Amino acid sequence: MVAVAAPDDATARGHTSPIMRMRETAPLLATEVLKPQQPDYRTATKTSSTSSVLRNASMAQWFIVLSIAAYTFAHTIVAAPGIQLTYFNMLDQYWWEAPSPANNGAGKQHYEMIKATYFTVYCIVPFTIATVIVESLRDAKLKRVTSRQVMQIGLFMRRKPTYGHPWLRKFSYGELLFLTAFIGGNVLMFITGWSTYSRNFPVPGTEYTIFSTLEIIGIVLGYNCVYNMAFLFLPATRNSAWMEFMGISYANGMKYHRWLGVLTLVTGVGHGLPFYFVWAHQDVLYEKSMPCFDCSLDWYSSGYPTWFNVFGEISLIFMVILGVTSLPWIRRRMYETFYYSHYLFIPCVVFAVLHWGPIVWWILPTFMVYLVDRVVSSTNALAPVQVEECVVLSDDILKIVVTRSSERDGNFQVGQFVYLNVPAISKWQWHAFTIGSSPRTSATSFTILLKALGDWTDDLMKYAHECELKKETPVMYVDGYYGSSLEMYDQYATLCLIGGGIGVTPLFAMLEDIAALLDESAQQWPTRKVHFVFTFRELSLLEEIHPVLQKLKSADPRGEVFTYDFYLTRAPAEGVLDQVIGQASAAAKAAARTPAEVPSICGIRRSACPFAEPLRSRTYRAVLYSTMVVGAAALVTRVDYGGGFVIDYGAKSQYWPLQNLMDIVVLFVIAPVAYLFVLVDKLVAKRRKAAEVADKEVDPSSVQVQSQYESSTYVSSDVATYRDLVAEYNVAVGARPNMATTMDRVYGDYQTVMASKSQPDGDDLLSKTVGVFISGPEALKRATDDAAATLGTSFFDIHDEEFEL
Repeated sequence: MVAVAAPDDATARGHTSPIMRMRETAPLLATEVLKPQQPDYRTATKTSSTSSVLRNASMAQWFIVLSIAAYTFAHTIVAAPGIQLTYFNMLDQYWWEAPSPANNGAGKQHYEMIKATYFTVYCIVPFTIATVIVESLRDAKLKRVTSRQVMQIGLFMRRKPTYGHPWLRKFSYGELLFLTAFIGGNVLMFITGWSTYSRNFPVPGTEYTIFSTLEIIGIVLGYNCVYNMAFLFLPATRNSAWMEFMGISYANGMKYHRWLGVLTLVTGVGHGLPFYFVWAHQDVLYEKSMPCFDCSLDWYSSGYPTWFNVFGEISLIFMVILGVTSLPWIRRRMYETFYYSHYLFIPCVVFAVLHWGPIVWWILPTFMVYLVDRVVSSTNALAPVQVEECVVLSDDILKIVVTRSSERDGNFQVGQFVYLNVPAISKWQWHAFTIGSSPRTSATSFTILLKALGDWTDDLMKYAHECELKKETPVMYVDGYYGSSLEMYDQYATLCLIGGGIGVTPLFAMLEDIAALLDESAQQWPTRKVHFVFTFRELSLLEEIHPVLQKLKSADPRGEVFTYDFYLTRAPAEGVLDQVIGQASAAAKAAARTPAEVPSICGIRRSACPFAEPLRSRTYRAVLYSTMVVGAAALVTRVDYGGGFVIDYGAKSQYWPLQNLMDIVVLFVIAPVAYLFVLVDKLVAKRRKAAEVADKEVDPSSVQVQSQYESSTYVSSDVATYRDLVAEYNVAVGARPNMATTMDRVYGDYQTVMASKSQPDGDDLLSKTVGVFISGPEALKRATDDAAATLGTSFFDIHDEEFEL
C-alpha cells in the first residue's frame, strides 16, 4: 500500500492544502459556536417547515410500501377460493344490467368486468398512486432525506451471510429475501389455486385419477406463470421509480429480471406439460395440440379449445427461445443472438393474451410502464450527440468525451451509465457504459472509457481508428441517464474504493467528484479516510486517472486521508514503460476534424447536438405514467365491456382471437402517445431557455473537453513516462492484492477514525460503517466479501456494482 508522500516545502512556500485548511479553521468554527446567539425566528419557521415536509415524506414512504404490498398480495391471492368464489360473486351483483328495451327485456351479466374491477382497484390504482408519489419524492431535497431512510434498510440488505452453504453466501440478504418472497409467493399461489380448482375435478360422474391431478397442476401453474409475468417487466424498466425507491439500480435490477424470467419459464413449461400427458393418455394429443384450419372457432365448437391451446403453445415456444438465448454462456459469447432474440418478448406476450385474454389485466401496469419507458428512451435515437473527443489510448482503451446540455436536462449523477449506439457498426445495437467523470468538473461534457472485449467494441475501436485517419468526427447516439446514484459515498467516515480493470470507471468518477468537493469546500466534506485499491493490466487507465490523483495529492500532501494500493497484474512488454504519457490525448485535441455524414431518419437528417435527457421534468414523468396506465386500463375496459365489441357481445364468438388481440394491441397503440409528452417537455424547456439564457448560448468550440484537473497545474513535472508513473504510485508489478490484508488495514483505519474525537456529523448509520464500493471481476468481489466476513460484515457496507446486463 502506498501513502502519497508529502512535500515538505508546500507549507514553507505559504501554500496549504484544502484538508490542512480544514483542520486549521476547525477550532475557530468551534469557538464561534460558543458565542451567544440571538434567536432567529425565520430559521425556526424554516426548521418547522422542513420538519413538516419530512413528516409528509415519511408518510408518503409508508403509503408507497403499503401500495407495493397491496399490488403484490392482490396478485398472489387472486386464485384463492375466497376471491374466485366469494369475492367475485359479490362483485357480480354490481355488474348486473337490469332489464330494458335495449336488451329486449332481459337482464345481462357483465362477467367480463369482474376481473377488470378486481385488478383495477387492488393493482392498477395502488401501482399508479405509488408511482406518482415516488416520482414526486425524486425532488432533490426530499430524495436526500428519504434515501437515508432507504439506506438504513439497504445497509442490511446488501450484507451477505457468513454461515451456511458456500452457494448461499454468494447472495446478499436482500437477494435472499427477494428469492424467498417470490418463491414463497409462487407456493402460496399454487396452494390457493389448488384449493379452488380441486373442487372442480373430477367432473361429476367421473372417477378421480392421476390425470385429474395433472390437469389441476397444469391449470394452477398457468396462474403461477402469469403471476411471475406481472413482475417480470418491472426490473427491466430502465427508469423504474419502484426500483429506485427500493435502492436497486437498473444494472443490479437485471439480476432480478433474470430470476423472474427463470420462474416464468419454469412455470410456463410446467403449465403445458401436464396437459400433453393427459392428451396422450386420452389419445387426442394431435387434435388438442395442432392447429385446425377448417374448424369453427365459436365457443361451443371443437375449434375453440384447439386454437386456445395452439396460441398458448406458440407463446411457450417463444418463451423457451428467450430462455435458451439468455443462458450466461450464450449471453457472453453471442451477445447479438441474445440481444435480437429478446425482441421475441413481443410475440410471446401477444400470443399469451390470445391464449387467455385476462392476462392483459395481470401485466397491464408494469408492461405499460415498460413500453412507455422504451418509447421515451427511443427519442434519443432521433439526433446524434456532439462528440468532442474520441481517441484510442494504449492497451485497446477508447476514450470518448460527449458534449451534454448545460441545462437541467443534461445533468447526471456519479455512478450512472448511458447506452451508446454507433450506426456505422449497427443501427439497432445499444451498449451500456458507465460514465467515468464527475458532473462537478465539467458543466458541458461527460467521459466514457471502454475496452475492446467483444465483436462490437472491436468494431468500435476500428471505427475510431478510421475516423482518426480521415480526421472525421464519429457519429454516435447516446441514451441515458440510467442507474442509481453513488453520491451517498460522502456519508461514510471511512471509504474504500476497489476497482479492477476497465470496471474501475465508476470509481474514477467518484475520485474526480471527491477532488471537486475538496476544491469547493473541504470543510463540508465529512469523510476522514479514503482507500483506493486498483488492480489493472492497462497502464493507460493509470495514466487517465493520474491528473485526478495529483489533485488529491495537492489537497492531502501528508497522505493523512488518501492511501493508494495499486497492482499492475501483468508485467509490461519491453520498452512500454519508457513510452511518454499523454501523447494520444494531446494529438486528439490538436487534430481538427470535420463532421461525418449523419444517417437520415425517415428522410430527415439532423445535426449533432449536446446530449439532453428526455422528459427530465418529474411532474411530466408522473403525469405521463399515470395517464398511460389509467388510459390503457380505460381503453381495455371499453374494448371488453359487454362481452367485447369485436365479438358483438357474444353473438359472434368465432372472433374471440381478434377480441383478445385488441386487448393487447391497445397497450402497444397507446404507448407512442408518450412522444407527445416528450415533445411538449422539449418545447417548454426550449422557450424557458430562450427567455432566461438567450445571451448565454454555449459555443461548442469553447466546450471544456477535459476535466479541470487534467491540466499541468496538478500534474507532476517529474512524471513523463509510464516508468515514472509506476514509480510515482509505487505500483506493485506482476502482483495481485491480498484482500484479507488490505481489508484488515482498512478496518484498522476505520477503528482509528471511530475512536477519534473529530467524528463526522454525517448520517449516523452510514458514518459508523466502512463504505466499500467495488467494481471489477467476480474473483475480486468474492475475495473482498470473504475478507469483510472474516472481520465482521456489520462493519462494512459493500456496494457491489453489477455490469452484466
